[in-house]
Amino acid sequence: MYNMNHSIFRVGLLGMILLVALAVAPVVADPTISSISPSSGYNSGTITGVVITGANFNLTSSLGKVVLMKTGQSNITADIPSPGSSTSTLTCNFPLLGAAVGTWDVIVVNQDGSSSVTSLTTFTIQSAMTLTSVSPATAQANTSSVTVNVAGTGLSSVSSLYLFNT
Repeated sequence: MYNMNHSIFRVGLLGMILLVALAVAPVVADPTISSISPSSGYNSGTITGVVITGANFNLTSSLGKVVLMKTGQSNITADIPSPGSSTSTLTCNFPLLGAAVGTWDVIVVNQDGSSSVTSLTTFTIQSAMTLTSVSPATAQANTSSVTVNVAGTGLSSVSSLYLFNT
């Protein structure tokens, strides 16, 4: 003899388990950043080709973003030409024109809102370089050594100077 009440209970119980299983969202790991290259740029325009490497990146063209954050400043949001192409590498362009000089936190925000909130990965914005004078203005060709003095602003991090003949 078949007990119909028992079968209805079993189907009802399985349906509730299935409903509960569908209602639980999958756990998605937060994005992590392991490096950024280059890690600095000048506030004289847009820096292109900044590569962020890490794990668990999940961005689309309309959801998710990469931002530079600094206390007391407006966030700088990157343009990401191919946001969904990799879960471990992002190539960004940051509009830095006029941005405040200093160290900024780099944050990746996935399409689900999870983010890499850490100050371990930073990007440094430097003042734009301007040259006000170069002396001497001329030198004799084939001279073994010529001392050149350069004056301007934003030159504190310059380690090499190359002169080109135009």
